Amino acid sequence: MNLQEAYSILEIATSSTQDEAKKKYRELTKKYHPDINKSPDAEAKFKKINEAYNVIQKGEDVQMPFSGGINDFFGGNKRRQRTQQEVISLHANLSFKDAIFGCKRDFTYEKRNKCDGCNGQGVFSLHNGCGACGGKGATIIQQGNMIIQQTCGKCHGKSPSEACKACSGTGGVKATRTITVTVPGGVSDGNALRLEGMGNFVEVVNNFFGSGEAHTDALVHLHVQVAPFNCTIKEHNLHVPLNITLLEALTGCDKSVDTLDGAKEIKISEKAKNGQQVIIPNLGVSRNGNQIIDIIVDYPQDIEALISYLLKKEN
Repeated sequence: MNLQEAYSILEIATSSTQDEAKKKYRELTKKYHPDINKSPDAEAKFKKINEAYNVIQKGEDVQMPFSGGINDFFGGNKRRQRTQQEVISLHANLSFKDAIFGCKRDFTYEKRNKCDGCNGQGVFSLHNGCGACGGKGATIIQQGNMIIQQTCGKCHGKSPSEACKACSGTGGVKATRTITVTVPGGVSDGNALRLEGMGNFVEVVNNFFGSGEAHTDALVHLHVQVAPFNCTIKEHNLHVPLNITLLEALTGCDKSVDTLDGAKEIKISEKAKNGQQVIIPNLGVSRNGNQIIDIIVDYPQDIEALISYLLKKEN
């Protein structure tokens, strides 16, 4: 990429100062970062912006050695492999009532935290005896407004190291954590809640966006008991079928039905029809939904005998 092209990609004039280039660079990287911009060409645009800024900073035509995806640029692929392997699995047994209304559960589990002794590196670099780099294996130079670290040309970056005794060279130390998890209403058996960043320490992250720690997630696997009565969940409501006789439908009746708060009395109006519903409020998902009683009228096979019975009752 040449300088002319670099200025064009950053959408600035060739007479722009380094500060103006930096300001525009930050503006465009925020706009086209793939985590923010979901357009299909955002990643390619993001890489071009980085390459253009590097060219302008150096003031010469250069080729960027990086050719991988944005996740490779930030070590994302390797980190993703580790995080998939070290996700913490937790389990919660829920009654059907807790699954419908929602509840809170406390968990105490072992995890790996960053070792503060070695800052999660697992090793300490030792002085390699090189006078050119001060024994660090790398030198730091400044080009314009950029500070660049590069491998020492004399010792070629060779530096002895020793494992951290506090973490036995793993970079992490065991710890116990207790958390309270809110289980939302309406979950089903086999569902899992993902707790982002609540798992094991993976590594210290250093990239363009700053430094920090990468942690795996924790998954709470939910095991829900079978419903205590016949019901189905539709949207936020709990539907319960209720069979009544044709006589009860015609004359009306009182019925006791099961709910998650115990038995409730409902009234069936006269001349109730098949498919008619009776609503018991606030007994559905998260108590925002309702329990709906779906009336099923059982019609007798000997309808003539029923009509004869009703006529005699009226007389």
